[in-house]
Amino acid sequence: MSRRAKFYPDVPNHAYQRGHDYSMIFYSDVDRLVYTTIVSVKARRFGVTVFALSLMYDHHHSQASAPTFSNYNRFLAETTKAYDSDFKNWYGYDAVIMEDQHSHVPKWDDKKRRSNLAYIANNAVEKMLFKNVVDDRWNFLAYMNSDHPYSRSFHSRDTRDAMRKAIKVVDGMYEDNKYLGFKLLNRLMSKLFPEEREQLTDYIIHLYAPVDYSETIRLYGAYDSAVIAINANTGAEYDIKEKHIIHSHIPYREMERIARDMGFLDFSGPRIFRLNDEEKRDFVRRARNIAGASDYEISKFMRISEEEVNFLQFGKSAND
Repeated sequence: MSRRAKFYPDVPNHAYQRGHDYSMIFYSDVDRLVYTTIVSVKARRFGVTVFALSLMYDHHHSQASAPTFSNYNRFLAETTKAYDSDFKNWYGYDAVIMEDQHSHVPKWDDKKRRSNLAYIANNAVEKMLFKNVVDDRWNFLAYMNSDHPYSRSFHSRDTRDAMRKAIKVVDGMYEDNKYLGFKLLNRLMSKLFPEEREQLTDYIIHLYAPVDYSETIRLYGAYDSAVIAINANTGAEYDIKEKHIIHSHIPYREMERIARDMGFLDFSGPRIFRLNDEEKRDFVRRARNIAGASDYEISKFMRISEEEVNFLQFGKSAND
């Protein structure tokens, strides 16, 4: 469902969707890659053009247009449904992942469209994850200028057998207009070296090409001009009321790293939602001491209440 202003055909809309109760929706680059391929497949299916996309830990933004409201609404709804279903199967989690409503508003004039593109691209910068917009892979801006902005170029004949097989599988899924699910992507990534994972990620994003850069080019000109302008002006969004609770996503990034180091986000199957009490206490302790995370941030990462976080630390609830 969509919480919306009036829809106009082929006019870019800014859409925003958050995790249920502001909880995490992306725990790894594989999660983000799954969502990216879903967006690509569903956009093609419903004739939607995505001009901008930004994937944050607990929410995502897009600017897109569609020929009809039905097409646009089905694109949003089916993207959410596909990710929600596959996430639950992979993580063994049986509760709501994302809010089922998107907030979206049309962007009529070039000034608003330009400001909105900058706002979306700067999300990770605003949350202190990066200093430069092109350092963020998941706003997709760097792919406007390169097919492998975050990895070394490669030729199939020079790669290991595992990489060649992974590329063949990805190519087949793309040709069949299918997205890459959690189980498949994690299996492919598990057989690759770290550098190969970065190369495969770039390859998949370039192949599935979720973002159409025609609006960015029209509004900003060449890539270098766009980057300079977007870095200089973070943009703004006054038409959608977002609830800004935390200013930095650095604790989320650090908790992701800690959870992976502890084996809770393994390629063979994540256990972050199936920890015993001792494992939970150990994670909470590290999240506090190493990531500097608050009880609120830990609760949203683990998808438990702040009271449970407090109990894991001190053996009592926050209300005691």
